[in-house]
Parts: sequence; structure tokens; C-alpha cells
Amino acid sequence: MSSNLERVNEKGEGGIRPFFGVDRPYTEEICNELRARMEGRGDTAQRRQQTFLLDQVTKLTAELPLIMAKRGIQWLARTSGNNTRV
Repeated sequence: MSSNLERVNEKGEGGIRPFFGVDRPYTEEICNELRARMEGRGDTAQRRQQTFLLDQVTKLTAELPLIMAKRGIQWLARTSGNNTRV
């Protein structure tokens, strides 16, 4: 059985083969479990990355008025959904 962990070559050698490929249902069970774990890790990693990015944007949003004030840039409050620089 081919996987991205161990590919089967043109001769049919390689792949995941517990008990030398005799027990196909067991092999499929292992493959399905590994795929589910990889999927779970991917989803968890994406959530962590999104949380990290949201935190960074939140910090920048809080710091932006201070940075602009320090540089003497005026920023008008949001009026009609658009921010306007003066």
C-alpha cells in the first residue's frame, strides 16, 4: 500500500506492509489512523497559526495610534466606515 511515508516503486516494492502484506485490513487500518493523525495535526497547526496572526494584528492595531502620534501623523476617527488621514 503506497503512502507519502513510503512509496511503492514500479516493481511493487516498498510501501507499508505489516506482516509482508498478508493482512490488508490491518494495513488499511494503520494507514487510516496515520492519515487521521496527520489531518488532526494540520488542523491544530492552522488554528495555532491563525491565533498567532490574530494576536499580532491586535497588538499592531493597539500600537499604531501611538506610533503615528510619535511621528506627528494625525488620524481621524472612523466616521463612515473609512479611515481618513489628515
